[in-house]
Amino acid sequence: MKKLSIVIPIYNVENYIEQCLLSILSNISNIHKNSIELIIVNDKTPDNSMEIVKKVSNDYPNFIKIINHDVNKGLGGARNTGVINSNGDYICFVDSDDWYVEDGITDILKTINRLNNNEILVFGFSAIKNNQLIWKWLPKENKTISGKESLLDLSLDLITPSVWNKVFPKEIFNKITYKEHLYYEDLEFTPRAFNVGYDVCFLNKLIYCYRQDGESITRQATKDKHILDLNRVITSLSNTINSKEVVSNFFLNRWTYLLKTWTLDYSLFSLALD
Repeated sequence: MKKLSIVIPIYNVENYIEQCLLSILSNISNIHKNSIELIIVNDKTPDNSMEIVKKVSNDYPNFIKIINHDVNKGLGGARNTGVINSNGDYICFVDSDDWYVEDGITDILKTINRLNNNEILVFGFSAIKNNQLIWKWLPKENKTISGKESLLDLSLDLITPSVWNKVFPKEIFNKITYKEHLYYEDLEFTPRAFNVGYDVCFLNKLIYCYRQDGESITRQATKDKHILDLNRVITSLSNTINSKEVVSNFFLNRWTYLLKTWTLDYSLFSLALD
């Protein structure tokens, strides 16, 4: 039986974290206690999120491990800390304002127990705003494709770069880690993960619920860090991925999308063009 480590960074999510945790823990009666662990990384959160975490952990003492940062390291740094402190064969990441559907974790565990240790799992998700379904993404079928093919699909936006609908073999983190304090950290990380060469397995089920009325980077007012960090991301990918076609796709698709969504004054527009 393979073990799944679920890494949950905590920062300013007191309104959401209980729902997130209970969406996982409410199903543990059907789960062997040695097959799952929750790693909570307190990224120096200033609110009451950790009080809620501790309250929930008292009811599930054998499943939750809490790691406290002395300084804020951002989402990427918190995820790295979670991986370092994990004991699972597979790692997944949950944004602490999101949640899993009922039996979602059970479906993930059943699937990873059929995988080799060198396969990445990708499953479907629903985007929720004001408790309403806005859109969803679902693999067309249960299938496995090569890392090379999946990397091309990722560059064409046929697969989202977000990590929360993916499960990674732990050994992949011997090869790559997150960069700290970087916007668009998943856009930088996921292509490098697919580039390692592992096959990618698709699960034709809606498992994850992505909250679109939270405080993600893509919903913040545009500032120069958005532009500079996206440039860092594209530079990192061009230095890592050998395929010019894939890197060009990432460049064109991301810049096109973000230029439509960013709010740019003249100075920011000039910076983007540079």
